[in-house]
Amino acid sequence: MKKQDVLDILKQGGITSNYLEENENTIESGGDEWMEFISFYVGKNSYDDRGWTDDDHDKLTDFIHTMYEYNIDLS
Repeated sequence: MKKQDVLDILKQGGITSNYLEENENTIESGGDEWMEFISFYVGKNSYDDRGWTDDDHDKLTDFIHTMYEYNIDLS
């Protein structure tokens, strides 16, 4: 996945390039923006992962690792 793909997916989930610039490429891991993004990306409630599958967790974990590769961090 290319960096622009990551940025596009984040934007679709509500985390814009302006947000990243204002926060020095760091997303607050428990913040509303991140939690809303998780719900968008996984398609399930980010506040209640009881119904999540291993594939859901793997999908999110892989995306986070890709973010880190492009110097987008979670705090």
